[in-house]
Amino acid sequence: MNLYSQMPIIRRLMYLLTLTVTLSGCVVYSASSMPGATLPHPTTTPPPPERPMPASTLVDLITAEKYIDAGRPDLALPYYIQQSKTTDDPAVLERAARLALLIDHPQSALDLSRQWHALQPQNLAAESSLASSLWHLGHYDETVPYLADILKKDPHASFEDLLLSRLPASPAELQQLQSALDHLVQALPASVEAHYVRAFWEAHQKNYEVALKDCQQARELENDFLPASLLQVQIYEMTQRDTNALDLLHHLLHRYPDADLLRQNEAALLIRMSRNAEAEADYIFLAQRHPFDGDLWLAHALLALQDQHLSAAAASLNMLLKLQQHENDAHYYLGQIDLVNHKDVDALDQFDAVTSGPDYLPALQASASLREKMNQTPQALALIKHALVLHPDYYTPLTLIESDVLMTTHQDAQAAALLEDGLHRFPDNTDLLYARAMLAVDQNDLQKFETDIRKVLAKDPHNAVALNALGYTLADRTTRYQEAYAYIQEALKLTPKDPAIIDSMGWVEYRLGHREQAETLLRQAWNIIHDDEIGSHYGEVLWVLGQKDEANKVWQESLKTNPLSPYIPATRKRLGAS
Repeated sequence: MNLYSQMPIIRRLMYLLTLTVTLSGCVVYSASSMPGATLPHPTTTPPPPERPMPASTLVDLITAEKYIDAGRPDLALPYYIQQSKTTDDPAVLERAARLALLIDHPQSALDLSRQWHALQPQNLAAESSLASSLWHLGHYDETVPYLADILKKDPHASFEDLLLSRLPASPAELQQLQSALDHLVQALPASVEAHYVRAFWEAHQKNYEVALKDCQQARELENDFLPASLLQVQIYEMTQRDTNALDLLHHLLHRYPDADLLRQNEAALLIRMSRNAEAEADYIFLAQRHPFDGDLWLAHALLALQDQHLSAAAASLNMLLKLQQHENDAHYYLGQIDLVNHKDVDALDQFDAVTSGPDYLPALQASASLREKMNQTPQALALIKHALVLHPDYYTPLTLIESDVLMTTHQDAQAAALLEDGLHRFPDNTDLLYARAMLAVDQNDLQKFETDIRKVLAKDPHNAVALNALGYTLADRTTRYQEAYAYIQEALKLTPKDPAIIDSMGWVEYRLGHREQAETLLRQAWNIIHDDEIGSHYGEVLWVLGQKDEANKVWQESLKTNPLSPYIPATRKRLGAS
């Protein structure tokens, strides 16, 4: 009973992957010059003046900065507005405009930006502030001349963040925004950024084919302009054209072999396309280029584990230990590799080295199971008790792990007492109820099992595990086959790819006398995972269908996976096949 198994490897890997092409996240001009960007960390001194200031002005600006430092920029703005009028100083105006946009006072930001731009018409930051303020007020067409002028001065100024800073509130406003972008492209037909920003907006609106045309235009204007190329890759992915996306990434990487963002995109896409070996090569390439980046080594290790490349995975995990990064992950997965290689003592050392994080409980359970296997059950129970002293907040999962050890070693009375105590503390805990129900099955107390499992389902009617447990137990231990079928069918609707539930459906079909349907389902479950209990069922159905050689092959394969399986010998004995 593996109650607390680790997060599936591929899910952990995908958690690490960050797709670098997004439909948001750039700036109007640059983070340092855009008024709408986050204010620099406030200080207790005002910005340097363009000319000497009177004492009263300095007092006001220091007061304003103290309000900002205290987290009340709304109280600072009136001081800055007043001193902007008094001093007409560009530095004060810049700070004031930033502050107004930060606290969403677009009209004040516009007034301040106009004043600043009038004083410094060639200042790109002032022009960007004015464009941003106009956009925030929905004056899209009025913004276009300023955006065009910014692009003339800086051809690679980007406007994605500006686009998303204020979305149209009506169809009419949406039309105005679209018209403004069209005017920008018409004003600057040779600007890659003009085409790109329109493509970005069209992609955001899910007008993917229109966006692709602008991406292509931008890439033709500037050879493989990277922002447009990456957006084109993302559009291909969003429209399920993975082959096109991969072809484009291959082309770009041929041109820019050291572009890490491109390679990360390619690795993520390859994983999605189940081309893990190629993705693994990308991640080892990236990790070797950035040897101190633990995230890359961990991503490679998880991918190598997924493909059963255990030596490669171990090398990357050991690198993490050298770097002293992701050490708990490294120890846990190295322990799993040692288990596969039958190095139980080494595996114990690795599992015991996991001290925190999401792998702590799985490592503890693995360590307890190993000690139990090595006839060290007292040590396993002592380990769990010690963990409970260190982590009292883990009472429920540790109780479940302890009860699992007790049940596996046939200490049913102790397991029952432990679960009773847990349910006395937490009477509504569905995990504890489920564990007690499974113990009742082992004790052949079907009435108690059904009482507890129905309590679980009363609290969580869509619990596929509980539905499957109820259905399978009814099919296996009673003749209530139609009732069992209904519960398993409901569980299968909730998790249609779960091999345990597919196995249950095959088993109830067999009990109903539908042998061919049973064989099909059990073969499907067996092909997903060579579990010994599934193997016992599949082999039995093959045997009664007259396929005795095939049945023996399945049973032998099951015993390779679990030589101590209680299911295979019991099935063979019942069928007279031993």
